[in-house]
This record gives sequence, structure tokens and C-alpha cells, in this order.
Amino acid sequence: MASLNRVFVIGNLTRDVETRVTQTGETVAKLGVAVGKQWTGKDGQLHKQTHFFDVTAWSTEAINAGKYLRKGSGVCIDGELVQETWEDKTTGEKRSKVTIRANNIQYLDKANRDEDTADSNQAAPAARTTSTGKTGPSGTAGGKPGGKPGNRPTPPPPPGDDEDLPF
Repeated sequence: MASLNRVFVIGNLTRDVETRVTQTGETVAKLGVAVGKQWTGKDGQLHKQTHFFDVTAWSTEAINAGKYLRKGSGVCIDGELVQETWEDKTTGEKRSKVTIRANNIQYLDKANRDEDTADSNQAAPAARTTSTGKTGPSGTAGGKPGGKPGNRPTPPPPPGDDEDLPF
């Protein structure tokens, strides 16, 4: 039987990123993410609901999260669900919770993207999202120095594609 464990969450950090280095020398970061939802009910009333998730990032993702993210930062987390279990030291009861293990973190706030690329004459910033390589080292998103998504070159339209459009 096939199985899949993948989750995407877009929200804002509820606290500053907590990073530490394990005994084996690997960096781990703990993040809290709030995801809001709103809808209009059948009664015409606006309803709002917020969900809170604990996220763990490792290695380069953890280092970069600790360096660039702060409370309130907008993020898109691509990860997997993990059930953590432990024994409560005071009561001896078994405890568990489901968390998200981040495979890739994308930074959504313009302020975060711009603050490390304000002066392109200075040293190049570190990689922003490293797991998939979508944004590479030295701030080269879209193939141009500066790393700003707005700097991506627009490819020309395929020839003859717009001839059949009614507008």
C-alpha cells in the first residue's frame, strides 16, 4: 500500500526562532507557526479560527531560520508530520504530540528578503532556501544578483500564442 506524509503550512511565526547545536554538532531550530482561517457562515457572520503548529528544522534550514526569521515573519513550510513521544518526568505518564519537520522553509516577508540584499556591493548573503535550491547561495534568485524575486527576467511569450486571443 502506498503512503504519503507531506504537509504545506503558510502562516506567521508566533515567537522568535530557538536554535541550538546537538551533541553531534548538528543545528536544530524550533519554530511556532500560526495559521489563520476565516469564512462566512450560512448565517452571514464572519468566523475566524487560528491553528498553532510546532515546527522543527535541521541543519542549514535551521541555521538560516535562526539568522533571518523573527516573531511575526511570514513563512511557507514544506515538511512532514512527526509524532513525538516521551514520558512525563513528574507523573510518569506517556505523552505525545504531532509536530512538523520542515524540509524547506520559504521566507514570505519582503523585509526579510531585502534586508540582507540592501547593498549588492557588500558581501553576498547566505542561501535562503537550501533544501530544493530554489533560491541559491549569494542571493541569486531568478538568476540575477540581489536575490529579489522581482528581479527575475520575464521570458518572451511563445511566438504566435496571442494571435487567437479575443482581446
